[in-house]
Amino acid sequence: MYERFTELARKVVTLAQEEARQLNHNYIGTEHVLLGLIGTPEGGASKLLAGTDATAVRELVIEIVGRGKRAPDGFVPFTPRAKGTLEDAFVEARRLGSENIDTEHLLLGLLKDTDGVAAQVLSRLGVKIDAVRSLAEQRIDRRQRSRTAVEAMVTGDPDWTTYGRRHHLIAELHAVLDENERLHEQVAHLRDLLRKHEIDPDT
Repeated sequence: MYERFTELARKVVTLAQEEARQLNHNYIGTEHVLLGLIGTPEGGASKLLAGTDATAVRELVIEIVGRGKRAPDGFVPFTPRAKGTLEDAFVEARRLGSENIDTEHLLLGLLKDTDGVAAQVLSRLGVKIDAVRSLAEQRIDRRQRSRTAVEAMVTGDPDWTTYGRRHHLIAELHAVLDENERLHEQVAHLRDLLRKHEIDPDT
């Protein structure tokens, strides 16, 4: 399954292990995976969790499970619950038509376990679990459709037959989609500010 992880998803796992060591935990739990997602700002999951402060998450993790006595040596294993999160991410990727597991799928797997430490932390920070889950699915669907459109467009074109060229075009398209999404969020924020000042944004 790990072979299906994207580069960013693998980075999340690496950061999760580092977070566990920093907290002197001899295991990787859902809370460490959450910190790994937040610590990967270039990933889609981090964008969906924008506003969730890593420091606040760590403080709540320490409050809920405590800090260990010393950093573990060698390999840090996943807890059964965290393993379940990775398995759920794989299931979500398959369900949503993705060949690879990306950060958004890891986030969906994390949110599926409503009793895990990660879900408890997010709830206490005021994150709307169902809303984030819905946005994650929308983001994955949009990227899948863009990838399909690119693949269809370049089929038969000798200048775009290599994987590297297709990957580059898809990456560029995703960057444009991310920027478009960011601009929409800014517009929505400005409209809310206008309404708070009793100004109709549509006039």
